[in-house]
Amino acid sequence: MSQPNRNIYTAYRGDTYLGEGTIDEIAVLAGVKRSTVQWCTRRTAAKRIEARERAWREGRRKMPSKGSLILIKVDDEEE
Repeated sequence: MSQPNRNIYTAYRGDTYLGEGTIDEIAVLAGVKRSTVQWCTRRTAAKRIEARERAWREGRRKMPSKGSLILIKVDDEEE
């Protein structure tokens, strides 16, 4: 049985800082499902977000949302 993800992440919605916390805490902060936040921790999500933002900058896509949910894992400090 796998252990629950207790990692701490910093969350951004586009360029706006949302806060720090676990996956469950960030889901509440961002107003999205836990599964959405879990997906945002994956490498595939980062690649798709980067491609989508590049398309927005180049004018190939309009930005219909508030911005992508971006998560950055906070390094664990050793005690």
